[in-house]
Amino acid sequence: MQLTHDPAAEKGSIDVANYRRDFGNNPVAKDEIKKHLRNRNGTKYPPNTPDLVFRRLEAYQDFAFGGTQPEHRLGGSLDQTTAAPPPAHQRDEEEFIDFPVGHDSDKTGRVHVLANGTIVHADVTGDDGEATHNYMHHVFNYVLYKTRDLTETINRALNWYNEAMVQGPKSQDAQDAAIAYNDAVEEFEKFRNNGEGNIFFDAFTDTNVSGVVKKAIDITPVKTNEGYYVSARITVNWKNPYHSSSTIRVP
Repeated sequence: MQLTHDPAAEKGSIDVANYRRDFGNNPVAKDEIKKHLRNRNGTKYPPNTPDLVFRRLEAYQDFAFGGTQPEHRLGGSLDQTTAAPPPAHQRDEEEFIDFPVGHDSDKTGRVHVLANGTIVHADVTGDDGEATHNYMHHVFNYVLYKTRDLTETINRALNWYNEAMVQGPKSQDAQDAAIAYNDAVEEFEKFRNNGEGNIFFDAFTDTNVSGVVKKAIDITPVKTNEGYYVSARITVNWKNPYHSSSTIRVP
């Protein structure tokens, strides 16, 4: 699923534009909006509230959704702070990395990484090193939190664009927001499609089973009608043949 690079094409942006158009050009709709918002929150929208306030994105959200902050909904069950990724191995070189055997342990073990990026998590004997298991868990966490951060950047840029549009599509703020949105989408597409920006991408591999290609990292985002990303299904296919793929859905 290719993401749109144009915030104006998102249904939510179109709805906001229609709301502002009707508020400015349709006296009946204008009175209805004012009445609705005053009935909902007379303290926030008293009788002398300027029209500019009703044109803001926050007022639209109050009118359409009862007041929401959609740009922060993804990954609500995750920590707010993204942890630093574990040390990445050097590409094209076999390496042994010292890494803790557990989240709260000072004890370390050796993580064996092959030259092609395969993390030797388990072999045919079933040996499963604690340090390696913990390392792979941290690698997956990196993909998970990076996905959350990249999609949240898209959400914030879309929010910025919808807010800036009160000044008009040719305003500098709206143009800057559109550029920020496009850049955010580009960064996410690079990360999930070919690993750019993912320092562990070569730990995973595309596989072809019965003509069906499984992507090394398969990230399927879910968004609302307004265009905000609220969930994502993430599957990574490890190169190690003795370790199953990992899948998680957030939140």
